[in-house]
Amino acid sequence: MTGPQGMGVLKPTLAPSTPVAGMYIWGDAADITTITGGATVTQFADKSGNALHLTPGAAGSPSSGTRTQNGLNVIDFDGINDGLGVAGLTIGLTSWTLFFVGGEDVAAVNAGMMAIYHTGNTHDYDNNNSFSFNTSNHPVGKVCGIDMNNGGMSLAGGTGATPAAVWAVRKLGTGANNTSIYKNGAVVATAGLNGTGVAVALSLGWRAKENGNFINGFCGEFIVYTTNLSDSDMSFNNALLVAKWGF
Repeated sequence: MTGPQGMGVLKPTLAPSTPVAGMYIWGDAADITTITGGATVTQFADKSGNALHLTPGAAGSPSSGTRTQNGLNVIDFDGINDGLGVAGLTIGLTSWTLFFVGGEDVAAVNAGMMAIYHTGNTHDYDNNNSFSFNTSNHPVGKVCGIDMNNGGMSLAGGTGATPAAVWAVRKLGTGANNTSIYKNGAVVATAGLNGTGVAVALSLGWRAKENGNFINGFCGEFIVYTTNLSDSDMSFNNALLVAKWGF
């Protein structure tokens, strides 16, 4: 569009670069100053201000500086033994919100994009005090899902690799249809999930309580809030991340 007196094409105002305030933990691989260790990640620093930094919790360390999404650095997980984690968290599981930018390169049964769990669990997803944001075949026949309290929800789409996208999950209390999965800003699945109590640790790229279920794929950014964001805040963050990461 041409402006008055030959001013030329009007350019849109750039979106703010910071997500909604109040995040509990925030990892942003595009900000390479938060990554220690160069190509082999030894720390992924938390940008929330809570100093909840992730370090390798598996036999291997993921890579940085080896691939990009929309020209931005990401952390690359090999699907064999790469995983990051942090303990000492306090995440109430009645209401929470998470965002995850990334996806799988190769489908893997039960691979964990992100798991948040209670230290007393046998597994990282199977009682009231935990959830796991999974990829591909778990629950069986789905592309992406969440497990909580031996139940779960998922979005349909076959058994292939979970596509790279801006994924988000919001849990609103304990009522019916309390939890939604978003893909690139659109709700793609809604269900009622059980889950109360407090989770104390987070793993990225694997399901640490099972010491396995590694993702072969990448993470560009993740954010966890200990509250359920409003509809307007969900829209803001989703739009910001979709534009930033090119989805």
